[in-house]
Amino acid sequence: MTVVIALASYWYMCDVRNCEILHITRSLSGVQYPDTATFLTEDEKEFVVERLKHDSTDLATHWHLKFVWQALGDWKCWMQAAILTLYVDPRIQSRLSTHGSI
Repeated sequence: MTVVIALASYWYMCDVRNCEILHITRSLSGVQYPDTATFLTEDEKEFVVERLKHDSTDLATHWHLKFVWQALGDWKCWMQAAILTLYVDPRIQSRLSTHGSI
């Protein structure tokens, strides 16, 4: 049963018609940028634009392989991956729950 649900989910995610429906829905929702947002006043628009300009001042604007090595060397990334794996993988969950019992 799990395999059937997995295949149905995969088909649903990858179906072209669903992607077209999603694209149409997103385009009709009308994403508004600060310049075109009708619900912001002029002062609020200027504030948002300035905030967005200063928001990424410390971030890199290019891609470099050293960023990958830094992420792989960061213990927090490994902890997040381990926690996610423990949370998602039912085989590990069942091992952990039965390991403590006699």
